[in-house]
Amino acid sequence: MKIKDKLYLSTFISIILVVIFVYLVVVTSIEINEKNDGLELALDIKTAVSELDVLTYEYLLHREARMEKQWNTKYNSGAIILREEAEAEAEAAAAFRDNYIELGRIFLQVTKNYKKSQSLIRAEVSQEKIDASLLLEERLVSQLLIESQSIISTSTRLSEKALEEIAEAQRLANILIIFLMIVLAGSVTLISLLIARSISQQLLV
Repeated sequence: MKIKDKLYLSTFISIILVVIFVYLVVVTSIEINEKNDGLELALDIKTAVSELDVLTYEYLLHREARMEKQWNTKYNSGAIILREEAEAEAEAAAAFRDNYIELGRIFLQVTKNYKKSQSLIRAEVSQEKIDASLLLEERLVSQLLIESQSIISTSTRLSEKALEEIAEAQRLANILIIFLMIVLAGSVTLISLLIARSISQQLLV
């Protein structure tokens, strides 16, 4: 094989290896970014629901309209995050959506039932009806707190899983990059030696 052909071959091999290297880096970066998005969503939802949890206790303690409004505002901001992620087809959003909707539905029932209980008390109806309304409220409050803790647990689990997957993807990326760099360096060195040997042999002839 002529020296010129060997140079072309070495250049071609080097280009192929560089293209593979760049491709793997890009694919790995995309995968890590997706995992980071999932982690960010899980942490955002965990923060939102934790704040809702605090507002829930404050509302149950004081029963103020202001607290109810704050709760709904915070809930709506979390719903916007989930809707945007669902539109982007983020898998993590599906893990929260149903539970989050249920959380809002239960809180709405809690507030409606409280207002109903107050109206029954003001209307001086039978104690049996008031007790039934209060008993329903206790069940709804329990469901509300359980649902919020369930979402927090899910978000914690998903964030931990995302962190593990990011670390694993990064580890594999580092291994692939090191391997390709070794192959690239070895190939270039080997081809350079072969070309140098061919040149020296032709000079000696």
